[in-house]
Amino acid sequence: MAKERVGSADVIAEYVGATEVIGEYVGDVFVWRKVGGPLVVTLSGVGVGWITGGNLERRYRTRFSASVSGDTPPYGYAPAQNFGSGWQYGGRDRTGGTVSLTVTVTDGGAGADAQSVSRTASVTYPRDPTLPTPLNFSLSGRFDVWLTSPTPGVGRRARIIFSGSGSGGTPPLSYAPARNLGLQWAEFGASRFGGTQSLTVTVTDGGAGADAQSVSRTASVTYPRDPTLPTPLNFSLSGVGVGWITGGNLERRYRTRFSASVSGGTPPYRYAPAQNFGSGWQYGGRDRTGGTVSLTVTVTDSGAGADAQSVSRTASVTYPRDPTFS
Repeated sequence: MAKERVGSADVIAEYVGATEVIGEYVGDVFVWRKVGGPLVVTLSGVGVGWITGGNLERRYRTRFSASVSGDTPPYGYAPAQNFGSGWQYGGRDRTGGTVSLTVTVTDGGAGADAQSVSRTASVTYPRDPTLPTPLNFSLSGRFDVWLTSPTPGVGRRARIIFSGSGSGGTPPLSYAPARNLGLQWAEFGASRFGGTQSLTVTVTDGGAGADAQSVSRTASVTYPRDPTLPTPLNFSLSGVGVGWITGGNLERRYRTRFSASVSGGTPPYRYAPAQNFGSGWQYGGRDRTGGTVSLTVTVTDSGAGADAQSVSRTASVTYPRDPTFS
């Protein structure tokens, strides 16, 4: 369809009835290029509700519909409509979620006149009301008492009691590890000097298949020192310089003396190396230009078995140059 030039514009827009006609002059002849306005697309979605499918799978049904106008029909849709003049999809997260759909609409324009518009819509859906309530579980612990084990060689142990509290889910509930003290767990701390005892418990409900729920919790308890233990072994070591001497072999050396202070633990005490000067140690520095004499002593008390305590200390004495050395 064409008409004679009217006016001086090369590209014009007119209306034929209610339809906009966009075209251009080729020479003195007006040629239609496009009929209709821009391609307008809206996409919306609604939630329908939870259903049970033919495979007994629960899903939330959502439906999407598009409104299209303008430009050149017919219109093509990607993805293709799968429910009449719209789309139907299911949300499969039974705890609730969102179903989103992106649709691209292409008109029937030829070549450069073709238009394409994409739109996205989302539907947020609720938790499936047929799901069991969420499984909740908390775990706590407390120090109970120091006990002497009836098992030979085990000795004293700290008993820690852990208690769990669960709700929701599908009864019955099972526990790993299994409870070993009625409705509680009893654990034992191995160190008589105090420490921390931890327990991790996993609770699984009786739900079938995808409805099964499992929760793990960890609790820790700090327990005290065994009051029947001897007091802690304390040990300090110190050294002093005495002075330069000439030994029996006429060798010059700097005399140092070390002494120890010990308390606590279970007397008597043993020293390594053994004391070589009364209740202390005497050593000589032989570098006549000056230097340092160091001594490390380990003290062990007389505690039996796990009650034995041992402490090591090091002391040093820095000595001067021999004044007779030239």
